[in-house]
Amino acid sequence: MATRRTAGRRLRRPDAESIVRGTAGPAADLPPPGCLFGRILRSPHAHARLLRIDLDAARRLPGVHAVLAAADIPGKNLLQLLREDQPCLAQEVARHAGEPVAIVAAETAAQADAALRAIEIEYEPLPEPPAAIEGNAGADERQFELGRTEELWSRCDLVVRETYVSPCSSHAAVEPLSVLACPGGDDRSGAAAGIELRASTTRPSLVRRAVARVLGISPAACRVSTPPAGCGGDRDAALLPVAALAALAALRTGRAVQCVERASAVGCGRHAHRIEIRSGCARDGVLVCAEIQLTLGAGAYAGLSPRALHAALLSAAGPYRWQGLRIAASLSRTHTPPCPGGAADGEAVAAFAVESQLDLMAARLGLNPIEVRRRNLPRADGQAPPCAGATGEATGFEAALQRAEQTSEWRSKRLEFKRSRGILRHGIGLALSGAAVGLPTPGEPAPGAEADVVVHAEGSVTIRLEALCEGSSGPPLLARIAADALGCPSSAIRSIEPRPAPPGAAACPYPIGDFFLAGHAVLDACGKLRGAMDQAGVDRERPWTDQARDASARGVGLTARGTFAVPTAASDPAKGPGAPPAAIVPGATVAEVEVDTETGEIEVTRIWSAHGVGHPLLPSVLGQELEGRLRRELGEAFRADSRPALSLPAPEHLPLIVSILTESATRSGPAGTQGLPSGAAAGLAPAIANAIFDACGVRLTTLPFVPERCWKELERGTRSRQAGQQDTVVLPIGERRPSPKP
Repeated sequence: MATRRTAGRRLRRPDAESIVRGTAGPAADLPPPGCLFGRILRSPHAHARLLRIDLDAARRLPGVHAVLAAADIPGKNLLQLLREDQPCLAQEVARHAGEPVAIVAAETAAQADAALRAIEIEYEPLPEPPAAIEGNAGADERQFELGRTEELWSRCDLVVRETYVSPCSSHAAVEPLSVLACPGGDDRSGAAAGIELRASTTRPSLVRRAVARVLGISPAACRVSTPPAGCGGDRDAALLPVAALAALAALRTGRAVQCVERASAVGCGRHAHRIEIRSGCARDGVLVCAEIQLTLGAGAYAGLSPRALHAALLSAAGPYRWQGLRIAASLSRTHTPPCPGGAADGEAVAAFAVESQLDLMAARLGLNPIEVRRRNLPRADGQAPPCAGATGEATGFEAALQRAEQTSEWRSKRLEFKRSRGILRHGIGLALSGAAVGLPTPGEPAPGAEADVVVHAEGSVTIRLEALCEGSSGPPLLARIAADALGCPSSAIRSIEPRPAPPGAAACPYPIGDFFLAGHAVLDACGKLRGAMDQAGVDRERPWTDQARDASARGVGLTARGTFAVPTAASDPAKGPGAPPAAIVPGATVAEVEVDTETGEIEVTRIWSAHGVGHPLLPSVLGQELEGRLRRELGEAFRADSRPALSLPAPEHLPLIVSILTESATRSGPAGTQGLPSGAAAGLAPAIANAIFDACGVRLTTLPFVPERCWKELERGTRSRQAGQQDTVVLPIGERRPSPKP
């Protein structure tokens, strides 16, 4: 039997031509003729009572077809998320600046803007309490405890306490939040569809459920599809009110309505974090115990915040073995825009805290930070770290660490930089990170995906996914594994298209465009098709086009639907804080920096990042995607402190980036490859922080790394050294302090 393997061969992306020609545009570029322009009126106050709203003047303007407020919502004015606390339109109280209050639909953008200005609203500003919003405190708290930490502190030769802070931020999206809503149509079940949506989302089923609730219609009467190019990013909670309001205006007017909103006007991406760590170790660097208090700032509404909270909880202790742990995590809600969640939300800042803490401890003990990490890495026959959850899957860190150390020439450069003197100081730092794949949120359905694979009579193959894979590696990887599973040439995979969310699909809180999930679903569908062809007697030795024609002539159904859901494992409190991920992608990142000790300016000169991806299919494509994720994290680390919007560094300002893909033993992904999850570059910020510490002895514990903060820490460090003080709390053996309250 002949088999066709595409491993090691260059493949053309199935969607390459449409992307290059510009026909596969994002949702914002695809308004049909006669489409109305939707505009959303937002509250200018962080906390205010709505005393009066008058829409009559706006409704009388020429070209205006609809002006709608909360009283015009036919269904329930409440978005369906993990936490159902966010209204679609503010009704009595606006709880953050930018909260939607009304929507207008008009013939032109100018007429829509004029209608917004004509709406009369009377606000009564209310105080903004700095603490959590009343009634929300304690609603989202998680705890995890391993061993008896109180009894272990006496075994520590060194105890260090530090606090790490990161403000909220908005990641750089390639397109705005955009929704095109069209009334009418039929869904595939034959039922009359009330609305069709084309939205920049990675969770179509979540959008469909939320829109159906607001409109008061059955979810089967709402179809949601995603554009073949462009991606709204992990901002679906911010997109939901935009989608619901566009759909509401479309149903009210009977015409297509497009809403395009800038992400900065809607809310932030990543949550604000505050992480307090008290950790202890022995003189040889063996970790003993730690107490960690995590607080995530969710904003006015929690939405999808429990997912980020769970990711931070799992990542808080790093990929290390601890004899005792006490971790408490909670959400804080204030009158700020809600955080819909960004890429690597929860994982990146947790890695920043624990990896910075390990370097602090290594420096106090006079040990090599790499050896301290190596000494505490998990062993195949030993206890797994909390980041592995109940699966205990956390191998591959040693291989990634070794490759990063050797490729960066860590030891020789560290010695060389120690001898440097002058205003410009050089340093090198390292950090480990474990990126979770298919991480469930406690109390929610397991992550999963569906895929339709169609073999046409002439032999071409079409793959349809509810949401296209994020990142540049998704389409070519899917094409490769599909070609291998079907036994067809790679050129037969003609297109990978989005498909509307099926009526019976449950609302999924996860990005179903994740390659790990979508790849397994595609393999399942291809396996069904190949099995049906084999059962019908189709000869595999014949050319693929002949096989397709033969199968069609024999009446073989050439369409199959594949499904995949992350296997659910019962949470074991003795092993991990909650539901385990499907897999862990281990990573080690090394950064080299140059610090101007007179101005505090920091320049990252080189980055080496090694990751264990299982069997590295398409290494060049995966390497390019890793470089893109590193570029994103570089922007997070150096964004302007006064501006939450993330600015990516221009190509000419990028440091030399070396991407290293290692072949790890963990191969639970499709065709043995894990892909690169969004948290794959989470180790960059702590690696930079550790390199800054190596260069000039300054420990930056607050993101971003702006020059003013570095300069102030340099001045403070100089004064502390002159006074003989330490700038980090170090507790002698036996001294006890109250544990952070969960």
